[in-house]
Formats: sequence, structure tokens, C-alpha cells
Amino acid sequence: MRGVFQDQGRLFSYISLEERAPADHPLRKIRELVRAVLIDMNRTFAGLYADEGRPSIPPEQLLSALLLQVLYGVRSERQLMEQLDYNLLFRWFVGLAPDAPVWVPTTFTKNRERLQEGDIFERFMTTLLHHPQVKPLLSDEHFSVDGTLIEAWASQKSFKPKDGSDNGDGSNFHGQKRKNDTHASTSDPDSRLYRKAAGRESKLCYMGHALMENRHGLAVGGVVTLAQGTAERRASEKRLKAKAKETGRRITAAEDKAYDTSDHIANLRSLGVTPHVAQNDFQTKLGKTRKSAIDERTTRHSGYLLTPLGNSIQDTGVLPNVMVSEGPSSDGREEDLPGFLPHPLGVNVPKPSHITCSLGAGPANADLHIAEINIAYRKMDLDELCARAYLGDKRAQSATAAGIGDVAMRPIGQKTLGVEMSPTGTR
Repeated sequence: MRGVFQDQGRLFSYISLEERAPADHPLRKIRELVRAVLIDMNRTFAGLYADEGRPSIPPEQLLSALLLQVLYGVRSERQLMEQLDYNLLFRWFVGLAPDAPVWVPTTFTKNRERLQEGDIFERFMTTLLHHPQVKPLLSDEHFSVDGTLIEAWASQKSFKPKDGSDNGDGSNFHGQKRKNDTHASTSDPDSRLYRKAAGRESKLCYMGHALMENRHGLAVGGVVTLAQGTAERRASEKRLKAKAKETGRRITAAEDKAYDTSDHIANLRSLGVTPHVAQNDFQTKLGKTRKSAIDERTTRHSGYLLTPLGNSIQDTGVLPNVMVSEGPSSDGREEDLPGFLPHPLGVNVPKPSHITCSLGAGPANADLHIAEINIAYRKMDLDELCARAYLGDKRAQSATAAGIGDVAMRPIGQKTLGVEMSPTGTR
């Protein structure tokens, strides 16, 4: 029998948002953990607001909404408000009633700035990392550092000479020598023209840096700097120095070959950090082989081969590029960017939507001896590696489980970046 089509839905609904959210949805565990952290921060929130006046957006709902923005890759706060208006799952996670009005995007931005000024994002991350369910997962000895470019909200047309000699609209800059010393963006003066590697396009951007622990691949720190040639190494030294002081013991730091410079290696060793840095011994155009600053004092140990990033990252970054509207301070100081810190937070929880690949049977042992895996598997991209693993290639399964691929995968409990696994090695 054909059902009757009614273009007008029912006026009233007696099903709560709690019932509409699937029982096995990954956001349920995330929501439970986030709520516990927000309760612990109640006294911190109280110090940011006056006792009287017009009520603001509850900081608990604002932080929950920002976390959704990271998890689902919502590109702007205006689009986030649009999703909150009709997405019942988003409303349930944030704590909005089905008929509650959503906030005006500019009001949401204004309230977010209040949290930024109070360093709430960093405190939220610190509280999360010290949660009883999270702290046992963290390593206090082995860490990884990597960086990525963060595109600025500025077009190439806005990059004009500082002396004002260009009276055009900036669209025709072919044949011109444009440098950060002589040019600056009119819409975002703190952004810098920078490129990640030779042969890549230059972009107006900042540099984001993430510190990860190696036991489960959780982010334990994030910082943003101006885009400069030494920014990655200086940010790494600052973060690792604080982490070594916090743990009170010698730690190891895995980094890719971009960090392989003699001064950086010496600085890390002086800070009580053992540098597990990928050796950068490529041949120059003149045929000369570059000498790596990592010698047999480090490479002779089996721990160097077992480091997730020591032999896996080539030119890929840990974090995806994200768009931000604010940058570091105008005097060039290195500081935490409030709009950046939620992104490492998003790495610490299983994302509802991510690339997955099915693995063949066999244990997903993340502690496999990487030296026994054929080096050819370290050069494969994610698609080829997953395809071989699915067809039963034992070496590909081992490489995927240990996080060797050229996509910088790391074990995160039952999940690696880019690959979702169960304890038995199958999706």
C-alpha cells in the first residue's frame, strides 16, 4: 500500500534530542568527556563574567560548538550557526533545545574573543589532558613535533609594497620581486609570504606547531608563529624545554628532516632532549651529499628506529591546513593563537568522519620492530598501503599498524590518523 505524502510535517514532536542521537555515535563518548571537563572549569568561567548584566552565551555551549567546528571541518562561524539551526545532532551536543534560537554569528565571535582573552582554550586543553580517563594514555617520555602552514584570510592582491609605490589593485604582480622585507598584506599585515618546500607555491600564511605524545598520538601542545625559516625549530625547542621541565626526566623528540640542523640538535641535547630526527642527507644539485647532524650516537639505538616520526614523515605535516582570521602579535613574538588551539584538541578525539581503510586479519601491534619492515613500504601513499593491507599483504599490514606510511600515521588506541582499526586489525 502506498503511503500518503504530507508536505506539511507535524507541528509537535514528542521525541527528545537524546533519543534522536544514535546510541553508538562517537559523539556520545566525546560529549561525556567534554561535559566532565567543563564542570571542572566552572570556577574558571565564573571569574570571566560580571555578576549582573545581560546574559552572554554560556561558555560551556560556546566551547562545545567550537569543538564541533573542528571535528566536522566547518569553515566559518557563520556556517557553524547555520548548522546549529537545523542540525539536531549539533543541537544535542551543544545543549540547545530543539526550539531554542541560535546565536547571531557576530555575537558568537564576540563571546569567543572573551574566552580567548582569558586563555580558556589553553586551560580547557590542560584540564582535558589531566582528566582521569586521558592522563593514563599520555606518555611522559616520548614525543613528536611537527608543523604546518596556516593560510591567512588575505589574498595575493593585498600583498603590496610597504612604501606605497604600487597604486594598482595588486592583481598584476607578474615579473615583480615580492619579499616580506619590502611587501606586506594590507588586510593582514602579520601574515608572511612563505612556501613549505621547493617547487611549491608561496602563500600568505602563519605556521602552526603541534607537540604530540607517542604512546597514543595525542596532542599535548600547540603554538602558532610567524612564517619564518627557523620558526619550526624555535617553537620545537620552546615546547620541548617546557615538557622536559614538567616531566623532570630526559625525553625523546621525533621530528622530520626539516629539523635536521646542527644548532637545533645541539640545543635539544642541552635541554635534556634526545633528538630522534630523520636524517637529511640528500644530494644537492651540484652532486654533494649533505651531512646530517644526527650521527651514530643516536641512530645506533633501536629506539631511534621505533620512533613513529623518525623514519616516516618526509614532507607532510601532522596537522591539516586551517584558515584563521588572527595571527601572532605584531611585534613578532611567538604566542599561542586562540583560534589554533582547538585544532590539536580535535586530534585527541575520534572524528565522526574520516578516511578509513579495511585491514586484513592479524594483530595491529603498534610496537613492531620497524627495522624489519621493508623500506619500500615507507614510501607508499595511503591508498596503495591500504590496498595492499586489504589484500592480505602482511608487511603492508605491519607498516599500517606501526604508522610508517608517507602520510605520518600514528597509533591512537584503536585508531590511527587516516586509518580506523579494531584491536584485531580489522575495521
